[in-house]
Amino acid sequence: MKKLKFLGTAVLAASLLFAGCSSPVEEEIDPTVVETPETPETPTTPTTPTTPTKPTNPTNPTNPTNTELASDLGTLDLSSYYKKSLLGASGINTESWDNVSKNTPNNDGSISIIPGTKWGSSTSCLAIQGFEAGTLTNYEYIVFTLDTTDFSFKYDEADADNRNDGVNIKIPEVMKDLSTKYVANGKLRTFYAPISSFGTAPTTANQFALIIGGTGTLKVNEVYLAAAEDPATKAVTGITITPKSASLQKNGTQQFTVKDSNNVNRTSEVTYTLSGEPKDDSSITPDGLLTVGTTAGTLTVTASYTVEGRDDPFTADATITVLGELTNLITEITSVPFACYGPQWGWQLHPGNEQITTVGNIEDFVTKTDDTVTYLIPTATTEKWQAQIKVVTDADIAAGDSWILTVDVAGINCGNGTIQIGSVAAATVLKETSFTAIAAGSTITVTGTATTSVENIALHFDFAPGSTDETGEVKLTNFKFAKTN
Repeated sequence: MKKLKFLGTAVLAASLLFAGCSSPVEEEIDPTVVETPETPETPTTPTTPTTPTKPTNPTNPTNPTNTELASDLGTLDLSSYYKKSLLGASGINTESWDNVSKNTPNNDGSISIIPGTKWGSSTSCLAIQGFEAGTLTNYEYIVFTLDTTDFSFKYDEADADNRNDGVNIKIPEVMKDLSTKYVANGKLRTFYAPISSFGTAPTTANQFALIIGGTGTLKVNEVYLAAAEDPATKAVTGITITPKSASLQKNGTQQFTVKDSNNVNRTSEVTYTLSGEPKDDSSITPDGLLTVGTTAGTLTVTASYTVEGRDDPFTADATITVLGELTNLITEITSVPFACYGPQWGWQLHPGNEQITTVGNIEDFVTKTDDTVTYLIPTATTEKWQAQIKVVTDADIAAGDSWILTVDVAGINCGNGTIQIGSVAAATVLKETSFTAIAAGSTITVTGTATTSVENIALHFDFAPGSTDETGEVKLTNFKFAKTN
């Protein structure tokens, strides 16, 4: 889905569920080695992915304004490298975040981009999404080739901090300027981004974006990841299990994911064992789905992975707290002060060209009872819709209290999104988290510990549909917010 943004409050983003990659496509690059690209400065620690922020572009007084910069890369020989093509790969999708550039797939696998102006000037944005978090850490370069036959770059030295200028890659939340890191072949420009230059951002990223300033129609011929060897063939040195910890109510479920040191998913290839007092009435499937019973306490889930030629298996543990009886602190949904919806390519205003922020407009499509909020997504929206809604409750929490929130989803399916939990005015945020593929009949569960006291807990949802044209009612119901300590 596209990058989602809370209007007038905090800016949030959705993370995406990986749906699998196709077999890598081998591609040839036939330049000679002249030098290795210099390592850029160490980036700042990444945060939750947000709408792109402005980069700091280098000053280059020898190049004129509003033109492409001369390359200082030379050539880079990746002819012997393993390459994983991303455009058109299974499970990979492309978006424009909220840039509103129009990205159109072509029959030859390339993508043509007509720049958008929502970020203030003419900018093309191509976000590559859908790969497993951490995939980038197994590769050395992100490589992409641009056909600039019908496109003119913009690079304004007088406005060097403008994120719309130059050729950039953003791995949330770190942006790098690649305007001089290319190899030219006529109107083709092949750019190289060393993944190590993005610091720790690639360890959790499941998307990145090309952000390019200029006018005309830009054609992206290829985007691929390159490594000296196929990550899948590297020796395994350990495994990890996700999540490492969680709290479940009685009869609750938790899906685990297990990956090896090469970021290969081994969830269904490991052996699971349970230990701790709740194990007698708990169970876990070979695919890592845990179901706990009614016995409260601490449950340890151990995943074991056997590698040929190694005597002992690799292991990883997760700790699950099975909660006892809880008291729901929500007795009433007190208000729904904000809601809005929009299409894939930008916010659509409510009929009458008024944004949906007043009580009168909200009452047209949002209804509430003490424990249910029903949100009607109109058929008037275009492309894929996205929606936001704030729900205010009568629950309070004190600093130091651990808590759990559960909300049932009914009606039509929701896709990827985020939820922010905090005060009504969003001045205090207890937690903000992402969810993926919320199907009707499922439950959103969030846990945390309050760092400050909050009265009238507010829940700000930001979500998108499960399919392109599915419209109708989204129901958020059975709100539960309880202390767990």
